[in-house]
Amino acid sequence: MITESLHGPRRVRPATTDDASFWWDGLERRELRIQRCGACARLRHPFQVRCPGCGDLGWDWLVASGSGSLHSFVVYHEPILSETLYPYTVGLVDLAEGTRVIAPMLPNDGSGLEVGAPVRLVWYDDHDGPVWPVFVPTGGAR
Repeated sequence: MITESLHGPRRVRPATTDDASFWWDGLERRELRIQRCGACARLRHPFQVRCPGCGDLGWDWLVASGSGSLHSFVVYHEPILSETLYPYTVGLVDLAEGTRVIAPMLPNDGSGLEVGAPVRLVWYDDHDGPVWPVFVPTGGAR
């Protein structure tokens, strides 16, 4: 259970397209879905209509394990969005499946985060709003 708050007022799910609905449907089911090319099996995130590797238009998705390592992170101290509490940390996570995602990190102030450290996915339930993927350090050795 996450006890640290990520957001102030309730955040709403953004408008979506047919191409992105698999992602948002996955979040509602607490699944981190990663798009996969139907022809060459290349993973891609953010999702795209056409595979950047082979150009194929067909795709499906896999559910990521949620484990990975912290590639990079930034701690925002100045308000950009009025509905976000600051400081606010965003990380670039190398997933075990071989692709990267950008997601909020805990702790909010970035304390204890280290590039290369193992991280794991947890789910932040925004109550009346959408469920968000968040990453936290696992505390394990590199």
